[in-house]
Amino acid sequence: MNETMGNLLTITGDYNAVIKEYIESILKPDHDSDGDKIIDFAKIIPVTDERNEQECLEKWGTVRGASNTQVYFEGEGNPPTLGNLIYFDTHDKVENIAQKISEKQPDFSVRYEYCDNEAGVAGYKTFYCGNEVESEEYESRSHDAIVLYREIWGDGGFVYDEKKDKFVSGEAEQE
Repeated sequence: MNETMGNLLTITGDYNAVIKEYIESILKPDHDSDGDKIIDFAKIIPVTDERNEQECLEKWGTVRGASNTQVYFEGEGNPPTLGNLIYFDTHDKVENIAQKISEKQPDFSVRYEYCDNEAGVAGYKTFYCGNEVESEEYESRSHDAIVLYREIWGDGGFVYDEKKDKFVSGEAEQE
């Protein structure tokens, strides 16, 4: 598996102020930056030691916490977001985190989308009241995987090769 998984949580519900307050409660200062915050998995699913990779893997689904967190609250941005968005990087998929948020906050709908940095592992799961209500795993470098890749990672990375009838690395095309 790749070293970096890009993640997107979209949290929606009837009371946006409550959602915003909850999101702010699960953030902590990022000690690797100047004033930025990151999502704190331990506030969602407690662990006895965040340096214990085995415990973190069992509880969170990944060996380390989040990095590179960006939060956009509903109505912010241009164009305005339609939900509360939390982008972050991890080592692996963290669907346990999304499910636990949904369980703790049963009025929230939590959509968890993930795509690794090669568009090889990608998909989504939606949780409500702690239950998975919808999910799909995309084929490696499929159209859906590339669309999600671009949402999480940006526009670069892949181009469609008509001769091969599939998406290929943009770097490979330049060689």
